[in-house]
Amino acid sequence: MSDKERQTDEIEALKWIYPQELTVVSEYPSSGSFKISPTLVEDELPIKIVTQLNGTSEERIIKVKYLPPLELFFKSPENYPSRSEPLFMLSCMWLSADQLTKVCHQLDNLWDSSYNSEILFIWASFLKEDLCSWLQIKELCISLNMDSVLAASSDRTLLKDSINKKNLKLKELKNKRNEPDVANQRSSSKLKKSKHHKRTRMQCGEDNFKYETPKDLEKKDAAMDKRKVDDECSMLKNEKDVAEKEPVSRIDHILEALPVYGRRSRIPCPDFDSRVVPNFSESTPGLVNSITEYNDRRLDGEFRSQMIACQICFDQKLGAACVCVKPCRHAFCKSCFSEYLTVNIKESQVQKLNCLDPNCDTVLSAQQIKLHVDEPTFEKYLKFSRKMMVQNDSNLLYCPRKFCQGIARLCDKGKDMGFCEQCSYYFCAFCKRSYHGIEMCKIKSDEILKVIEEYQTGGPVKKAELERRFTKQQLIRWVEEDLTEKLIKKSSKPCPNCGALIEKNHGCNKMLCFNCNIPFCWLCNTCLSAAMPYAHYQNRESPCYEQLFPRYEEDEDDEDFFFEDLEDDLDDFEIYYLNDALDYYSEDYDSD
Repeated sequence: MSDKERQTDEIEALKWIYPQELTVVSEYPSSGSFKISPTLVEDELPIKIVTQLNGTSEERIIKVKYLPPLELFFKSPENYPSRSEPLFMLSCMWLSADQLTKVCHQLDNLWDSSYNSEILFIWASFLKEDLCSWLQIKELCISLNMDSVLAASSDRTLLKDSINKKNLKLKELKNKRNEPDVANQRSSSKLKKSKHHKRTRMQCGEDNFKYETPKDLEKKDAAMDKRKVDDECSMLKNEKDVAEKEPVSRIDHILEALPVYGRRSRIPCPDFDSRVVPNFSESTPGLVNSITEYNDRRLDGEFRSQMIACQICFDQKLGAACVCVKPCRHAFCKSCFSEYLTVNIKESQVQKLNCLDPNCDTVLSAQQIKLHVDEPTFEKYLKFSRKMMVQNDSNLLYCPRKFCQGIARLCDKGKDMGFCEQCSYYFCAFCKRSYHGIEMCKIKSDEILKVIEEYQTGGPVKKAELERRFTKQQLIRWVEEDLTEKLIKKSSKPCPNCGALIEKNHGCNKMLCFNCNIPFCWLCNTCLSAAMPYAHYQNRESPCYEQLFPRYEEDEDDEDFFFEDLEDDLDDFEIYYLNDALDYYSEDYDSD
């Protein structure tokens, strides 16, 4: 058989063996690529992820069942397989350049051992079945340097700003091009004042003569300006297309380089084989996402094609009609899962939305919940979730604007300034007004009593918070003023005529206001006649009859106290006079 027939037969056979993995660009000379996911040594492969940020490192381990495919690009010469081997290049995101170099050398060895035979199937079989065991891959270690990632993101921001400026200039030029023709809008009077109003030009043709008027010259200049704008606009558009246009097919681009980067390439490459397409980055966070996303896609594909037993209703259903909770992989039918979510959300049991397995603590994600409940139920779930988030996090609070009500965050060390990202509002975390710095919060008089009560009954933490908000001197002044007002209200009464507060220290119940000089009764708080103020206490129909002076109301305690004093006085009296009597009689006895 000729080389052409052998290459064509090989490609046709590979299409049947690898229908998903093989991409054919040309059948003769054969060229294309393989995307092959290798078989792991064990059922699961542990991946250790080390994240480095600001000099600190954090480790975590994930396990995957499938790895993203590596790519084998090949291009066969016309004399393959009789005399020459196919040219190839290798690319893989999770293998280092050194590992890919070893694989390239192994593929060369496989060709040397099977010279003059079709080699593509042998290469593909090795990459799929034996790669991980040959490289002894039992664990992957990925290091994520977040410091370099943050620095690179700032550079991408600058590049994006540059592209946006170019797009803005392109838009301005398009608007200028679409403006109406100025020459057609000008009046004849303005045409006469133009720079061309004195200029005429004669053109000679073969059969006739043509004179150009100032109006014709004006139109021609406008057309030239428009062409200039169109040329500049098209130039910018071409630059934009070149910058944003996707490169030529990656396979075609790599296949074009294959003759240069063959096994006998003269290009020096001391670090790795020249046939390796560098695609490995130890500092790219997207590498971890790519590995986990590919593993999830493969697992989901297997799940949808299997028969699953629901752990709630125990019915056997196809995986496409079931739900697989991630990352625990417990399976339930969609009807049971949806009913479970709907009932708990309607009963406001949002904090209990975990996996339905009784021994699993996996918390359901919002994306999983959204896929299996209706829109009103999901909105209710979001409302309760926000409320719980604010309650559980002391750094979160609601935006005080009524039209917003978004979740705001305390954004300073003193925790007295909040910022709402939804409406970009900075506010004081205490009084909920616009942020006022070190100035004391403005507070209403009725709220001062509440603050005083919290300060008097609160613990050390609450007192420190109030002192940071209002200062200790202000709080002490408010407390003293409150105590003074309570004392005044307890020991004084307002004048019934002017309302001035009057305090009674002693004397009768007829009072005279110091402010308006109106007499009034202390007992019933009514104004008295200025001519006869005491008639109020002599009138039998008055509630204050014969109560000009306050009466002494005795109680049992006072009575006991009175008799105790009386007994003490009698004892003192007896002792005093008895001593005098003894002294008197003793003097008489001595005189006798």
